Amino acid sequence: MEGASQTGQATMVAKGNTRKRKNKNDGGPQPKKPKTYNLPKGFLKEVVNVPFDILCEIFKHLLPTDLLSLGRVSRSFRQLVKSPEFKSVWIESRSRWIPNPPECPEGINEPMFAELAFGAGCLACNRKASRTLRVWQARTRLCTGCVAATFASATFLECLKLPPDIRDMVPTVDVYSRSRAYVGDARVWAEEYHSLKTAHDKDQWERAKLQHLLTLKEHERRCDDWVRKFKGRMAEETWAEENDRKSEIIEMAKADGWEGEILKTRNKTLPYTSHLQKICQKPLTDASVKRARKEINNIMGELQEKRLVAEKKKLLRARMKRLRWEYKEVTERQWKGEGKPPPSVADVFLVPHIRSVVLDTDAEGSIADEEFFTEDTFPIIVEEARAIAREKLFQVIREGYEKMSEGNTVDPVSVLNLATTMFSIKDQPGTFTLTKATDHKTPIKEPEDMQKLDVVEKLALDVFYYGPWNALGTITFDIQGHQIVSALIKMCGLDPLTTTEEELSSVDPIFECLACNSMSEGRMMLRWAGAASHFKSNARHRLNYISKTLKVCTGEDLQKAKQVFEEADERMAYAKNTRMRCKYCPSYGEIHFMRRHLFEEHNVSYPKDKDWTFFDSPPWPKAEECRMWPPHRHSPYVAPGPVRRRAV
Repeated sequence: MEGASQTGQATMVAKGNTRKRKNKNDGGPQPKKPKTYNLPKGFLKEVVNVPFDILCEIFKHLLPTDLLSLGRVSRSFRQLVKSPEFKSVWIESRSRWIPNPPECPEGINEPMFAELAFGAGCLACNRKASRTLRVWQARTRLCTGCVAATFASATFLECLKLPPDIRDMVPTVDVYSRSRAYVGDARVWAEEYHSLKTAHDKDQWERAKLQHLLTLKEHERRCDDWVRKFKGRMAEETWAEENDRKSEIIEMAKADGWEGEILKTRNKTLPYTSHLQKICQKPLTDASVKRARKEINNIMGELQEKRLVAEKKKLLRARMKRLRWEYKEVTERQWKGEGKPPPSVADVFLVPHIRSVVLDTDAEGSIADEEFFTEDTFPIIVEEARAIAREKLFQVIREGYEKMSEGNTVDPVSVLNLATTMFSIKDQPGTFTLTKATDHKTPIKEPEDMQKLDVVEKLALDVFYYGPWNALGTITFDIQGHQIVSALIKMCGLDPLTTTEEELSSVDPIFECLACNSMSEGRMMLRWAGAASHFKSNARHRLNYISKTLKVCTGEDLQKAKQVFEEADERMAYAKNTRMRCKYCPSYGEIHFMRRHLFEEHNVSYPKDKDWTFFDSPPWPKAEECRMWPPHRHSPYVAPGPVRRRAV
């Protein structure tokens, strides 16, 4: 039984420990040893045995806050600092930084005065509060909760019926937007005042009390001023000590090899984080220096990486701007406006040679204009950029035809120029031809779109304003547009399997949307591409009724419609400020300027195709739809019946 009790006792001692330690003697578990501190032998033990005169001379060099901390070390030190003989030390310490300090108020001793001035927390509930109110006349420092419970409302003073001058001298504080008064002394004053019988005695009492209260008020002002100045000096001293430690840490960082990186910062100093600030608030030790070195290496490493990235971005931005400018100059100087338009500078940037010149050239090396392109290499680079964009276009066509034909592959080259090869662009209604799809520039403005790009592509987008062709995959093959155009070609009597976009545009069939006839606006006339886009964008138009919705114009309607479209095309060209090139001289410019130029320089009153050509990109911007007057009095369109849905 005795052994069992001992075993149970040992088990209870070791309960809660995840790792059990065994005794060397009996092999059983043993209790955890209490935590000990390796203090020097006789630590502060013999200080109280030093002669009192010497102690006083030593402690006179301490501040009141240090003396308060000294009194909390042990019971012996507490008795020492509270002894009457220690009063001279408190007085000398009080005037150490601020000369002519206020005297200790009546009713409290020197330690209590120092605690009232520099202590923390509420003296009533002994809790540390975020806000405390010090009332010198009441000899206390209270939190807002204790003030509301201890002090009375200002209206209570009226019940005491004190003279107005005396009532105004009662200390008050504002708590929760209400005035609270300390009525402890006010009750005594009221008893003294009302105990007097004659008016003469009351008048003399009032004068004496008012003089005394004014003296207390002046002492209160001196105490507040002294505490404010003393705390300001302490803050300056602490700030100076922190600055000294910061200087030591800066020298330590420079000695570790970060001097050059520090000089490259904006303020030419070490940036301080909250961790370094916390380290500098206390005297430096071996452990804190080790932590500071680790923090400095992390900070300076991040700063160095950010600086290198910023310098690289600055260099690349300058080179990209130069590429944009050189490409514009060469394009305007060498491009004759014949054939297809030149690719955008964003597409040219994808050419390996151009990309290598911008990204791989040494930072210290300068780039000559010939390194981008010359008159001989410019056509080659343009063809490379077109080949890159063409391969992306082929991929879009492959995916679209495979989806449409349920997995059957198709050669993109064979269907590339067909009029039925239509595309759709994200967030844009309708369907688009190959010409419009290849001329489409990719604006990237949304944050989620920017996240898909790397640093170089984001920088190129910022410089070139647009991304490369179909950079985000927003252009896809339009199956519905393909079906609509196939139906339109059949209505024109052509074969959708062989008719190209160029052939269909040369025929230039005009369609009329019978469903959009308007008595106020007129008849809706459409070119073939506009008819496909219009039919797809209107939800009420159904593919099965395309022959009943759209009508091919013939005869007089066709001639009249072509004349209306010709006028609309010319207005659009002037509205878009299309740039033209003169065929009689090297001059070029906007269409308004070139028309005046042809009239003044070459005596051409009304320019035709033989007089000028497009500078940027053919073809002439054409209107896709317009209205023709008069409308049909009775619409020939017969709306289809309701759609019948299969029951699920």
